[in-house]
Amino acid sequence: MIARATVAVWIAAAFAVALAACEPDVGEDAPPTGPPTAATSATATAPPSPTTAVAAGLDPARVIDVIDGDTIVIEGGERVRYIGIDTPESTNQQQCFGDEAAERNRELVAGRMVGLERDVSERDRFGRLLRYVYVGDVFVNELLVRDGYAAPSTFPPDVKYQERFRAAERAARDRAAGLWGACVEESAGTCDPAYPDVCIPPPPPDLQCSEVAFTNFLVLPPDPHNFDGNGDGRGCEGAR
Repeated sequence: MIARATVAVWIAAAFAVALAACEPDVGEDAPPTGPPTAATSATATAPPSPTTAVAAGLDPARVIDVIDGDTIVIEGGERVRYIGIDTPESTNQQQCFGDEAAERNRELVAGRMVGLERDVSERDRFGRLLRYVYVGDVFVNELLVRDGYAAPSTFPPDVKYQERFRAAERAARDRAAGLWGACVEESAGTCDPAYPDVCIPPPPPDLQCSEVAFTNFLVLPPDPHNFDGNGDGRGCEGAR
């Protein structure tokens, strides 16, 4: 009788183990609760979680609308302009890669809690808040440049991350990422070599800064459009 009871216990235990193995692990498919790491955030295809935590030292805000690749609206109705970058236009005019930049920005921040960081200036001349934007530990401004959706556009005194943005741009250009592949090919043969960072056609006609989409770009002699009025090698620095 003792032997039979022992065998029965073994059988019951084995059955319990087999049953447990067949049951799904409820934690296996659960969404991650922590913010994405820097290594995964740049390459992940899924957008960050709407509940991603905001890092200490940043001002939290929820994004309620995405205007374009570098402008959003947060709760309360404030418009926020990303500091230090420019994306192609997709609202007032259609520029190459403008729709793609707006869509990528939407994937990153729409409906999500973001962290906002101020540099020196509070607002631009249009009344928009000027901020660096983060989703978890993803630096959105820099990511858009590194992946070829934006180009650096520096306006002193807000220059805290200008070197990071320029390094990200070089990496994007080396890979022909985003607009550096699609738009350069599209405009091949029509870009004046005096403006190697952007694509601006040679005259005629003679263009003004208000007539081009780029700001604070590299200018080389002879500067046929006279974009570099102060001779510092940068064009249209006062435009935005």
